[in-house]
Amino acid sequence: MAMAQIENIRDLEILVALAQTHSFTHAAYQVGLSQPTVSMAIKRLEEQLGKPLVERRRFGAGGVQLTDAGLVAVSRAQQILVELDTLGLAVSAVGRNRIRRVGLPPIISSLLNCDQEGDTPSMPSGFVGVSLETVGSSRLLEHMRKHQVDYGAVAAVDDQLHISGVETRKMTTYPFGLAGSQGLMSTLGVDVSSGLTLGDISDLPESVRFVTLNHDFVHAQASDQLLRQQVSVSRIIEVADLDTLKAITSAGIALGFITSVGVEEVDGLEFMPFIDSKAPKFNIYLFHDRDRASSPRAEADVQAFAHYARYQLVSAPH
Repeated sequence: MAMAQIENIRDLEILVALAQTHSFTHAAYQVGLSQPTVSMAIKRLEEQLGKPLVERRRFGAGGVQLTDAGLVAVSRAQQILVELDTLGLAVSAVGRNRIRRVGLPPIISSLLNCDQEGDTPSMPSGFVGVSLETVGSSRLLEHMRKHQVDYGAVAAVDDQLHISGVETRKMTTYPFGLAGSQGLMSTLGVDVSSGLTLGDISDLPESVRFVTLNHDFVHAQASDQLLRQQVSVSRIIEVADLDTLKAITSAGIALGFITSVGVEEVDGLEFMPFIDSKAPKFNIYLFHDRDRASSPRAEADVQAFAHYARYQLVSAPH
């Protein structure tokens, strides 16, 4: 039996990340490794496969681009990684019903479980064989495209969300904006009663810093369209979770770039939404993967979740 050419599956993950970011630096950040480690992984793959996979260009010349061989390698690598991701589920499902995976990003999960007065339907409970996946929307969208999650809710800046085999329905929209402590807002002389336009960001003092969520979340994509077009990268702090973002914002260290639904009254923060028509929005979609195996029980769970989520999302303040 011939031995596999690739000795390290992690190298394939790094190659895919490089193809997505076109930057050794950004790929290293995405996979949580150092840049030299990423460079060594690509070189190792090139040696094992016998062909160059990337074209290395000077800074500012379009970034890292894949060769023809690299394009083929990335396509195959993505297929391999999808199969590996589902291997554990496939083996564990032998002899019993398959575990259904429900996807809910942290902000949406908090929104769907918030307490409200009045007659509110209870969150569907007692599901048999359901696994809750709580990851940022950008990461969840990747899992949806790979058909690794059955149903749930996800956020996107896209006005329409089309994924092959996945049924999606936009439920509601929230604005992105800047949140700040009362002290910082007062120091800056900001009128929080009025909304923000894109040009307002560049009018803030150079000393003002911003904090937002990393590329596991759609906040990073919105930030690319808003913050990074107006201020230098050195003024932007990226964090991996909402609690850290709020802690930095509450301490007055930076203004938080966040969707309005991510700010709660108990946070003690003041929020200013972007009112510019060109500003990206935090759009919430319900989704259901039709390509994954289904059953009457699974269909019932999907309907129960959709009923509950629709009520909560429509009833929540905007």
